[in-house]
Amino acid sequence: MKVFKIKETLVEDGIALAGARDIKVLSDVRDDGTHPYGFSPAEIIGNALGSCLLINAQRIAKKMRMNFSDLSVDLQVYRQEEPPKVVRIE
Repeated sequence: MKVFKIKETLVEDGIALAGARDIKVLSDVRDDGTHPYGFSPAEIIGNALGSCLLINAQRIAKKMRMNFSDLSVDLQVYRQEEPPKVVRIE
């Protein structure tokens, strides 16, 4: 089993810094998700799911010897406000 280590640090009000594999990424941890320097946690969840979908589609296409020049996925993440949680992804 592969283990992924991530460190998340609040660097200022509304901004968190995540680090993994010597890569650093800012995220927006404000309640309203309006900070211009990073994705909100809900957007990060959507990004992670979208990346997984693309990686798996690419792997399956290679096994089936299918070629494509462009592949993308559009997601909508729905988050309820109280208590904050992702309730649906389309």
